[in-house]
Amino acid sequence: MRSLPLLSITAAVSLSAAASAQSFDYPDFSSLANLSLVERAAQLGTVMRVHDTAGTGGNNRGAIWYDQPMNVVGGFSTTFEFQITGAGSGDGMAFVIQNESIAGTHGGVGVTGIGRHAAACGYGMFTTSVAGESIENSVAIEIDTYTNGQWGDLNNNHISIHTGGTGDNETGEGHSIGRTGLLSTDLNDGLVHTLTVNYVPGTLEVLLDGVSVLTTAYDFNTGGTWVDSASAVGGLDLIGGTSAWVGITAASGGSVENHDVLSWSFTSGAPSSLFCSPANDHSGGQPVTLASSGAGTSGVYHLEATGGPSAEFGFFLVSAGANPTGLAVSQGLLCLSPPLGRYSATAGPGLNSLGSFDAGGVFQSLAGGSATGSGFDVPAVLPQPPGGVITSGQTWHFQLWYRDGTASNFSDALSVTF
Repeated sequence: MRSLPLLSITAAVSLSAAASAQSFDYPDFSSLANLSLVERAAQLGTVMRVHDTAGTGGNNRGAIWYDQPMNVVGGFSTTFEFQITGAGSGDGMAFVIQNESIAGTHGGVGVTGIGRHAAACGYGMFTTSVAGESIENSVAIEIDTYTNGQWGDLNNNHISIHTGGTGDNETGEGHSIGRTGLLSTDLNDGLVHTLTVNYVPGTLEVLLDGVSVLTTAYDFNTGGTWVDSASAVGGLDLIGGTSAWVGITAASGGSVENHDVLSWSFTSGAPSSLFCSPANDHSGGQPVTLASSGAGTSGVYHLEATGGPSAEFGFFLVSAGANPTGLAVSQGLLCLSPPLGRYSATAGPGLNSLGSFDAGGVFQSLAGGSATGSGFDVPAVLPQPPGGVITSGQTWHFQLWYRDGTASNFSDALSVTF
C-alpha cells in the first residue's frame, strides 16, 4: 500500500497531424477524482476494492472507469497493481477498453457500463445470455481465476483477451483472440501483482509482474482473429475514431473473492520497448539504461538515462532502423542502424540533447533540451539525417552515446511507436 498523493493528469501534445497523447496516474486511491464507480466498487482506505466477498447472486460485480475518453488507436500502455484475496476462488477481473453506447439489461453506457457477474468478470455475458447483457463494443484483458469448463476455460489461472467487435462481448473462450494458461504466478495467491497492457497498432502485449506472458495480433480498426474458430472479428467503433473509455471490472459467482486495485496508470500515444538491454557496463561497473514517458512539455516524448558515470557527457541518437544484436564500438554496443541522427544544435533550435551525468548517475540536460531538467524531450522535428518530422504510426529508435573515461560507451536502446 502506498502513501503518495494522487496525480490525475490528462495532457495533449501535437505530433504534426498525429493524434493526441494522454495520461493519468493513480499511485493510490486516496482520492477518487475522475473515477466513476459502478455497483460494488468502493474506496477502501487508499485501495480501490472493485468487488468484494459480501455480494452474491446476479449483482455480484463491480467496475471503475476513468471518466474521460482516452486515445487508444495510436497505441497505449497501462499498468495496475492488483491483489485478490478471500476464501473463494472466483471469478476474476479484467482491464476493459469500450465504447458502449446502448444500455443493456444489466448496465448503462460509457462510464456506467457493466456486464454479467461470475465467469463474465463484470464485462461479458454468458453463452446462454440474451443480447445486451455485456459491455458491447469492447476489448477485455481478462484475469481469470476459476475454471468454467462449459465455456472453454483453460484452467483456474489464465489470462485471455476477449472481444466481440462492435457487438456483445462473451466470457466464453470462443471470443478469445489470444490467451495463455501457462503462468508461473498464482493470480489469486493473496499477493500484490502487476499487470501491464501495451498496445502498438497491430499488436497487444500483456506482461505479468514485468514478464511478457501473452502477445496477439489486433488492431482497433481492423480487429483480430478468434483463436478457436480462426474466424475474423472486427475492430471497435471508437469515439471520434480514436478514443474509448478504459476501466477495470471484477465479479464472482457462488465462490467469492475480493478484487483490489492498489495503483493504476495509463499513457497513450507512444508505447515503447527496450532492446540491447542490459547495455555493456561502463568504467563504474554498471550499464546505463533508458526510460520514457508519454510526452515532454516542449517535445513529443521524454527520455531519461540513469546509471551513468558521474560528470561524463553524452547525447542522444535516433534512427528508423534497429540492430538488436548491436555493433561493438569502443566499450559499448551501437544498436541503431544507419542513417543515424544526432540531436544537436546544428540541426535546428531546440534539438540539442547534450548533457552529462550527475553524482547520482542521472543524465542532466545542459542545453535546455528538457522541460524537467533531466533527460531529453524528443521534438517532432528530426535531425539531419534522417530529416523530416515524427508522424503518427511511425517507429523510431533511440540510444544515448556517452564518454566513458578515455573511451566511449552506449546505453541500451528504446523503440518507440508514435
